[in-house]
Formats: sequence, structure tokens, C-alpha cells
Amino acid sequence: MQGGILLGPTFFGKIAPSTYKWFFPAYGFTILEPMAHFALVYYAFLVGLTLDTQTIKRTGTKAMGMAITGAVIPCLIGCLLFFVIVSEKTNYAGCIFWGFALTVSSYSALGSILEDQSLVQTDVGKLALSAAQVGEAISWGLLAVGLAVANSETYCFLAIMLTVVFALICARGVRPALSWIIKKTGDGQGYSEFYICFILSGVAICGVITDAIGTHPMLGAFIFGLIMPNEVLQTTLV
Repeated sequence: MQGGILLGPTFFGKIAPSTYKWFFPAYGFTILEPMAHFALVYYAFLVGLTLDTQTIKRTGTKAMGMAITGAVIPCLIGCLLFFVIVSEKTNYAGCIFWGFALTVSSYSALGSILEDQSLVQTDVGKLALSAAQVGEAISWGLLAVGLAVANSETYCFLAIMLTVVFALICARGVRPALSWIIKKTGDGQGYSEFYICFILSGVAICGVITDAIGTHPMLGAFIFGLIMPNEVLQTTLV
């Protein structure tokens, strides 16, 4: 990945070069790397699936301020760490990617923690969840920019614009089409394996499209999860 490092191999390679090949044999990457990307794409889909856009629209100023602060501080820390750790000080694309990548949080993980601690229905819990949802939306937008810049500084603006166009097409065209298809299944009938395979294939297709655009497959999967129209189907997929 341009502008970034593989934490595991880099860590072991620096502290114990002789053990690097033992922990990370070359033939293993031909299997591990595709599977890692595959898992990342479907994780991004689940993040988009569980993100409630209606809640974001109703978010108050306090939660909005918390979300922005929670994005700015990790971004600055990421940029600082890049210049401390990486030797290529002139690689500003890497600096941007590091900063934006550290803004990404996990709303679903926070929700699980608050639920385990019985804090979901408290004022603090509601504020934290609202801020986390806004922060998630901000961080994924920043990550899209960071990935576009890291992949190609020359064509990053074009990649960002095409990704925005793709998102609009999904919201205005794909979402209504999905709603029409889903309505073909009557209430109480459940969803067949065909529906599940159809949706999961759509995730992969959207990932391929955003990868071809010049950003990253997980952004296409995230957008596809974000536009999913039916809550019952969302529960089934999760």
C-alpha cells in the first residue's frame, strides 16, 4: 500500500530480521493478502449497513462537535507519526493517508461496548453513539480522499469526483431498484439464499467499481451497505 507500512512484517523485520521469513514466508502473502482485502471489503459493507443516516441528520451540536474533535485529533497524530516513523519525509500522500486512516473508528464496536455496560439508554451513551455515527461518516469520507491521494497524486481529484458520482448513482438509482426487488418478497416470507447471494455479489461488484475508479474496494462496499433500504434484510445480512 502506497504511503503506508505493513505493521507486522515491518515490526518483525526491524527488531529481528532473521525471523522475518520464518513468521512471514513469501508464499503466504499470495493467500493472506487477497483474503485480507476480501474480509476488509465485507467489513466495510457491514459498517455501512449498520450506520443510521437518519440519526446523523438529527444529531445535535454537542455530538457534532465531539465527532469533529474526534476526527481532527487522530488525524493530526497520524500525520505526526508518519514523519516520526517513515524515512520518506517528502511523501505527502503517505502523510495524508496516515492521518485520515487514523480517523476511522468502529461504531459497531462502540455500540457493543455500551450495550455490554448497559449504557445505551443513558444520556452519555446516546451522546456517544450520536457522535460516533457522525464521526464514522466523517472518517470514511476522509479515508476516501486519503486512499485516492495515496494511490495516485496526479489523478486523485478525478478519483474522488468519480467516487462521488458513483455514490449518487447508488443513492438515486441502485437504492430504488433494490427496494423494488425486495418488495417482491412478501412480509413474513423471509429471504431466500438467492437474495443473500444477490446482495453479497453486489458488494463485490461495487468494490470492483471503486477499485477501478482509483480509490479502494472497501469504499464501494461501504456505499452499497449505506444505501440498503430494508431493515429486515439488514438484520438478516448481519
